[in-house]
Amino acid sequence: MTKNNDTDIKDKKGMSYQQTLEFLMTLDKPTFSIMLEADHAQGKSALIKEFAKKRNYFFIDCRLGQREAGDVIGYPHVTSDNHFIHILSELIRPAFEPTPKDYDGIVLFFDELNRATKDVIQCVFEPCLDRTMNGKPLNENCFVFAAINDNLNKYTVTELDPALVTRFCVIKFEPTVAEWLKWGETTGELAPEVIFLIKDQINLADPALKADLNELTQPHPNRRSWHMFSNYLEKNRGTISSDMVMKVCACFVGPYAAEIFKIAYEEMDESIKGHNSNANKEKKKIENIMDKFFKSREWSNVVLKNEVEKLNTSELDLFKSSVILYYNDFQSLSQSAKIRMKELVEIAKPEFIKSIWSSLTKDIKDKLINYDSQTFNNIK
Repeated sequence: MTKNNDTDIKDKKGMSYQQTLEFLMTLDKPTFSIMLEADHAQGKSALIKEFAKKRNYFFIDCRLGQREAGDVIGYPHVTSDNHFIHILSELIRPAFEPTPKDYDGIVLFFDELNRATKDVIQCVFEPCLDRTMNGKPLNENCFVFAAINDNLNKYTVTELDPALVTRFCVIKFEPTVAEWLKWGETTGELAPEVIFLIKDQINLADPALKADLNELTQPHPNRRSWHMFSNYLEKNRGTISSDMVMKVCACFVGPYAAEIFKIAYEEMDESIKGHNSNANKEKKKIENIMDKFFKSREWSNVVLKNEVEKLNTSELDLFKSSVILYYNDFQSLSQSAKIRMKELVEIAKPEFIKSIWSSLTKDIKDKLINYDSQTFNNIK
């Protein structure tokens, strides 16, 4: 197959997934609302959910395209003394109350903002601009996010009032294909055949730049459709014929992309088996290292050093990714985890440590620096 990587090397003016997440993790107290602007199937919702998880925040997902004004502003109610008030709906009420137990804050996410009716958008003004609703203030630790599709010629959306947009920090969200593929490999959410294809034909990850509206209302290649097809393929692997695989693929990504997928599917059949066998061995080796050194703490740093020196390049990359995922998943960094990271710094090569350090969240870095500033402040 002929490689075509134009999509991922074009001049991007926006922020990638990692850049956006890194920016969000630098925010301390919520003082402004944030809007993500991107095409469909780019991972806007996934990013906000990951931010909430990393910060241990209670997540409120308010899909405005499915909501009425009362779901946001609340429902009218006449009190016993004839006062007219609005009672906040169960959906939005937690954002105006004390932080739920076991959480450190709240994320209020207005998804599909410009798919809402004008009445609903009008109701959103107050919490987004003034951090109140009917005079009731938002929780002081509540971040307000919104997400929109940004092309009025491509989507059935409502044009937003400039007065609303200018009060947001607007992020042009452009996660790279490489980030998406890495997510698919790490989580197993993308089938190996799909990853094999997209690495070779990167332009098939997203709709064609010049695709017209008629093309986009039919099955077409995009990250969400490849993800859905991957889920189907993995669940039915070995139980359906290759011909049926191609027919189903066309239902998700269209006939053109399915034809190209068929070529890749046949090309990688034998080569990927050997690759997957090696990959599984490498994965088990790294899982053993992570378990013996970081989790069960059976190994000393001397033993770890000996084992790391035996790793090949791909195993080192997998080890690095595993360490990053292990530490970034901590909500409260344990003393043992701090000690183990210090020992890793002492035995690993500086460039290896720098690569890990650059991918850790600010919260994790701060905890490590507070634990041992002399060791961790020197990582640049």
